[in-house]
Amino acid sequence: FLCGWLFFPHTTQGLLALYLGTILCALTLKNAYHTLLSAGSGQSIGQAVVGIQLVNSRGEPPSLRQLLRRRAARLLSLLTLGFGYFLIFLDPQRRTLHDKIAGTYVIYCP
Repeated sequence: FLCGWLFFPHTTQGLLALYLGTILCALTLKNAYHTLLSAGSGQSIGQAVVGIQLVNSRGEPPSLRQLLRRRAARLLSLLTLGFGYFLIFLDPQRRTLHDKIAGTYVIYCP
């Protein structure tokens, strides 16, 4: 993506390539941050501050496979016009669609 900016710095294509590359890089870093931190302790820094933790059905931090599945399934939750997130109000265990797909739970931990 940066090649477009380097070779065509003052063209629309070059600016578009830089813009798309920046978005792709930011999304990749965001997903890596959440996945890697949650794989170790089940919490990102923000989740620790709020007092929630991501666990599997045994109450342990989820596996890397579950975390990757959950991250990918979040796209499905969005593509259903947010219905995947709305399930939290309908499910007795308060799980979203991506939690059900990945087999994870969000719990409170003081």
